[in-house]
Amino acid sequence: MKVLIFADTHGSMAALKKLEQKAKQAGIIVCLGDFTIFGQHQEKILKKLESLGKLCLLIHGNHESAADVAADCQKLKLKNVLFVHKKVLRVGHLIFMCYGGDGFSLRDKAFENMYAARFVQGAKKYKEIIAKEAKKEAKTILLLHGPPYGSKVDAIGDQHCGNKSFRDFYLKHKIDYVFSGHIHESSGAVEHIKSTTLMNPGPFGVLLEM
Repeated sequence: MKVLIFADTHGSMAALKKLEQKAKQAGIIVCLGDFTIFGQHQEKILKKLESLGKLCLLIHGNHESAADVAADCQKLKLKNVLFVHKKVLRVGHLIFMCYGGDGFSLRDKAFENMYAARFVQGAKKYKEIIAKEAKKEAKTILLLHGPPYGSKVDAIGDQHCGNKSFRDFYLKHKIDYVFSGHIHESSGAVEHIKSTTLMNPGPFGVLLEM
């Protein structure tokens, strides 16, 4: 399955046009937030993503409000765009654990104390289902807006500015992929740490065969 992943378009029509072309080759689309500039033209952009005609998993960034994005998706009655913040879901053999917003915190206690456990439980359930189907090996994917700490995806110069809660989670649970945005300086960065591939796909998106 080809997945088109992007982050931080900030309302750019040029970026959306490039994504529209790449979306023709994709099975599903993933938006990692900051698709607006402080919420401007949010409905228009959501309609554009809807018009691509592919399932689009969307989390918010620090430029969007989770409540506003959820409300707009419901108001517009979107069928293709799913707001997936704090959710675990399965698409084929891919298991997505989704957590949007922020991007500035060194630790996220809500993630550590509540959502990490929910993600693990949800992923376990879906892995069991996928194992019974025995078509493809399950892949676990953590979708974030703010990056985990300590890799190329959270580097600004020689400093790291990511979140240690996210880092601890993907290392402990051996997550296959971590996709994040927020740090414009790391757009396009990819790094493999132990069993995990980390990536910031940037505003023009990356197509991955998964």
